[in-house]
This record gives sequence, C-alpha cells and structure tokens, in this order.
Amino acid sequence: MVISLLLCCSYLGEKLEPLIIGKYRNPRCLKQFNPDVFNVMYSSSKNSWMTTEIFKSWVFKLNTRMLSENRKILMLLDNASSHRLSDYSNIEFLYLPKNTTSLVQPLDMGIIKALKTNYSNLLIEFVCICENRSNFLEAIKSFNLRNVMQLISEAWANVTSNQIQNCWKKIFECRWEETININSKIYTDMTEMVNEVFVEELLESEINFYNGPESTDIIDPLTLINNMEENICKLSPELLNDFYALRKK
Repeated sequence: MVISLLLCCSYLGEKLEPLIIGKYRNPRCLKQFNPDVFNVMYSSSKNSWMTTEIFKSWVFKLNTRMLSENRKILMLLDNASSHRLSDYSNIEFLYLPKNTTSLVQPLDMGIIKALKTNYSNLLIEFVCICENRSNFLEAIKSFNLRNVMQLISEAWANVTSNQIQNCWKKIFECRWEETININSKIYTDMTEMVNEVFVEELLESEINFYNGPESTDIIDPLTLINNMEENICKLSPELLNDFYALRKK
C-alpha cells in the first residue's frame, strides 16, 4: 500500500488536518468511515501522488476557511509542479528556491520526523496487541488504509505546538554565512533568480536603449546586464539572509 501525505502547520503551532492521498476513490475499507471524525482528509490519484487538481481543491477549501475567519496567510511551498498556483484572495504563495527544501523547509526541521516517530510507536502498539490474538498473521494482513488513517490522525495529534514552533525557530535562528556552504547547484539557481528579477525590472523600466545615431540617450543594454552580473556573487547569499530576516519580522 502506497500513500502520499500532505501536512501543513503554522509558526504559531497551528495544525491543519492531514490530507491522505490513496490510489482508489472509494476503497472498500473506508465504507461507512467518516474521515472528519478522525480529523483527516482523503483524496485519490492514479499513483497515489499529489496532483495539481488535488492541491487546487485543498487550497480552495483552505481559502474558504480563511475567508470565514477573516485571516490572510502566507504559505511556504517547495517547487513541485503540482504546487504551482496563482494566489488566492486570502492565501499568498511563497516558493522556496530549488534544492533548499532540506535546509529551509520548516517541516523538514523535525516536524515530519516527530510524526514518523509517533506513527512508529503507535504501529508497535498495534502489533503488540495483535500478538495476543490466535491468528497473528491474519491480524497483520487485515491492517488496511482505514487503520493507517487512524494512526496518522493520532500521530499528528500528538505532535505538539511547542515541537512545531521549535522547528520553525531553527530556521530563523540559523546564521547562513556560518552554517551553510551554498553548493554550486544552489548558487546557479539563485543566480538565475537574480538575473530574472533584474532583467524583468530592466524591461519594465523607462530606459531609452540605443536605437541608432539619432538617439540622444545612448545606453548599451549589454553593458547594463554585464554590470549587474558582477554583483550576483554577492547578492545570491544576501538574498537568503534578507528573505529570512523579513520572515522573522
């Protein structure tokens, strides 16, 4: 059995219901099973993977909830193709740079690990209970998606607000220049981002480029771009520092 799991939590320690993605739309084991009772959500796709449609539906429900609560939120996301959506009325998306998820994604700072630890402990308890049954193998074989959803629900509920907040603080307290050696791949990605921003601003500005001998304001665009590229080595690491400084405020 293969499933995907979407988790979402805030800096304040708030947790949303986990979204579990399975392969089948209406599994037999989930008949007469209400996910809302266990504070989980369920969806399905061909490969049990997150899709744009599933993510869009989940975001729409969350945006409706934020509207009812009169709240606006900023959501941090990785660069998975299924996550690429336009902003909603009460949700703005901020996509992390490529190949930095393990470094700056709050869930990867210990939140997912805490969930896995809780789930493993609950699974061990289930096995220990089964050992007292006459037919141990049959009991194990009966473990299905319904049991998985119940254990995930309990494991997520056991992840405390303090644990979540401490994982967020690990990012904000990190001194990039001392603890992270930006590898060539991240540097290349950051360089591309800087180039895209500067070129876009350049194209939107009111600069009069050289149009021939009749032009009075002669500015060579290649010279401008070359001058910008000289500062990219300094700008790329600073962008990361500025980004997290703003988040900390």
